[in-house]
Amino acid sequence: MKKVMMTLLMVAAFSMNGFAQRGMQGVGLDFPFGTGCGNAWYRIGIKYQYNFSNYVRIEPTFFYSPIKKEDANEPYMLFGPMLNLHLFFEPPMPIRPYFIVGTGLVWWEITKDMTKRVYNDEELFMTPDAGLGVDFRLSHRCSMQVEAVALYRILNDSNYMENGKVTFNGKVGFTVNF
Repeated sequence: MKKVMMTLLMVAAFSMNGFAQRGMQGVGLDFPFGTGCGNAWYRIGIKYQYNFSNYVRIEPTFFYSPIKKEDANEPYMLFGPMLNLHLFFEPPMPIRPYFIVGTGLVWWEITKDMTKRVYNDEELFMTPDAGLGVDFRLSHRCSMQVEAVALYRILNDSNYMENGKVTFNGKVGFTVNF
C-alpha cells in the first residue's frame, strides 16, 4: 500500500509541471459574440498562440464575421486580423485567470451581391479591447479559454456605427498545443 501511495504522490508531483507553458505554441478556434451595431453578432476565428513565458502569451487571430448593416438590411461579411496579449495572474495551473489587451482591424468586406471591397486607410475599422479571461487546461495539449472583453470602436465610417462606442462581448476558444 505504501508503494501505491508513493507512486500516486510522485505522479501528482510530476504532473504539476505538465502545465508549464513557456515556449508552448498552439492553434485553435475562437467564437466571439456580442452586441453592437444595433443587433447581435458573432465571429469565427482561427488563432495561433505563443507563450513567451509562463505569464505572457500573444494570440494573433484571423476572423470572419457575417453581420447586417444598420442603414440597409443588407447582410455582408467582414474579414480581418486581431492581436491580443494575455497577461496571466498566476503560475501555470489547470485553471488560471488572465488580463487581455489587444486590437483588431476590419479591412475587407463582401456584400450580398458578392462585390468585394478592401478598406483604405481612411475607412479602417479598428477595435482596441481589454478584459479578463480564464484559461481552462483540459489536458497538457488541449485548453479552453472563456473571456469577457470591452471593445472600443474607432472608425471613420459614421454611417455604419457611432465612432467611439464601447460594447461588452464574450468569447469562447479552444486550443490544441504543440
